[in-house]
Amino acid sequence: MWHDKGALAARLGLLLLAMLPAPPAWAWGPLAHKVVARLAQQRLAPATLAALDALRAQGDAEPLRAHESDPAYRAVDRDLGRFFRGPRLDLGLVGSWADGWRNRDRASEAWHFVDLELDGGVELDADAVREACPRQECVTGQVRAWAAALADAQRDPEERLKALFFLVHLVADLHQPLHCATRHDHGGNRTQVVFFGRPQSLHQVWDSGVLERGRQGADRLQRQLAAGIAARDAYAWRRGTPEDWALESAGLAREVAYGALPAGPQPWRLERDYQRQALPVAQLQLQKAAVRLAWLVDEAMRGRVPFDEAR
Repeated sequence: MWHDKGALAARLGLLLLAMLPAPPAWAWGPLAHKVVARLAQQRLAPATLAALDALRAQGDAEPLRAHESDPAYRAVDRDLGRFFRGPRLDLGLVGSWADGWRNRDRASEAWHFVDLELDGGVELDADAVREACPRQECVTGQVRAWAAALADAQRDPEERLKALFFLVHLVADLHQPLHCATRHDHGGNRTQVVFFGRPQSLHQVWDSGVLERGRQGADRLQRQLAAGIAARDAYAWRRGTPEDWALESAGLAREVAYGALPAGPQPWRLERDYQRQALPVAQLQLQKAAVRLAWLVDEAMRGRVPFDEAR
């Protein structure tokens, strides 16, 4: 039974959410994207940083503006201008650019996720990824495509910068567990929960709720995560392909994002126990995303794509 006004409000909120069409699978929130981008930049080779700064100097913000009307993403164009005008390179300013770009190119919405179905006894393997992404119109295929575009020194500066912005964003998305897995619920978008008293989708919990509940700003979280990356781990994380990383994320979705949901009837109330299990996973995924992004950008700026032949 729902007795108090707060519980009733939560229930009404869930009912209203259930009446709405399922939202698109939005990406990690701005906090996560900023942290991944800046963590990765810290790890870039000096030659890569110099090459990216030269590319920035050749580029122009205007062709890359999203013209996004959604209040959540209006800052994308503002930050894009700051990226080009700033005295030094700051990839954190373009971490969320690809979310805003969907206003210009609706086809790019599908590039942010790959729906690996966890129900029905399907094996999480390379065949599952190929079946979920037959035309490469998903996050794994697009990481490959934009890495190749960034590595191509013959392309126009705006095209290479566009490739860089997509890589910065999509490599991070690839590490959000619910961008790589689903249980017939559009990656948690159709599963409504109450997270610390607030009605929202399970996908929203993983995009923003878990990290924001940690009550750390971008700078503090970045310092904490940077200090926690051991050289041995970073070397191991650089191995693999986008498909391997998607399977890793899907496994975490099965074990934690969905697996840690409490027993009992819906709507599930997610509080301290769920947060305790989810937060270390989310933070580890940000660390892995940053290490892999830095490795990939370093290789691309040398004209190489490290997993180009690994299919």
